Amino acid sequence: MSQNISIKSVKLGEIPLLRNVAVQTFKETYKALNEPEPFNAYLEKNFSKDQILKQFGIQESSFFFVRCEGEIAGYLKLNTGASQTDSPLSKAMEIERIYVLQHFKGRRLGKALIQKSIEKALCTKLDWLWLGIWDQNAQAIGFYQSQGFEIFSDHKFMMGDLAQNDFLMRRRIMSDN
Repeated sequence: MSQNISIKSVKLGEIPLLRNVAVQTFKETYKALNEPEPFNAYLEKNFSKDQILKQFGIQESSFFFVRCEGEIAGYLKLNTGASQTDSPLSKAMEIERIYVLQHFKGRRLGKALIQKSIEKALCTKLDWLWLGIWDQNAQAIGFYQSQGFEIFSDHKFMMGDLAQNDFLMRRRIMSDN
């Protein structure tokens, strides 16, 4: 039985939905693995209504919902230029956030979001996709490796006032020809 999957840009009127999905997916992914105080501080700072609206207004950032059978199943945030959280590569696009709600996992939605990222990067003639992933998230690291990403560096990620280590992973998307 085939799934009806669509990936479309988030519209301004959908910001409350985006915030709800962002908070829920982040909690599902990281809450049990982190101390409550720094985790809650990070959530409050980075997922407030004002912060999501501010991020949405950045021209070099874009948000997409992935829907499965018409229901919002996750989201994607892409950054280019100065909106990237780091600048480890030239001619690159950052996948800052790629999250799927727990009850939709296993339906190949992550792969669909990676493909959307590749398409967007190719349309803007970029050479690389890159992302940061917590070095303790072995499942996600394995997923990204299966999608052609490789670890090339690392950096510190602040979860509230607690420093964590993120691997930086990249995938070349343009040929050298």
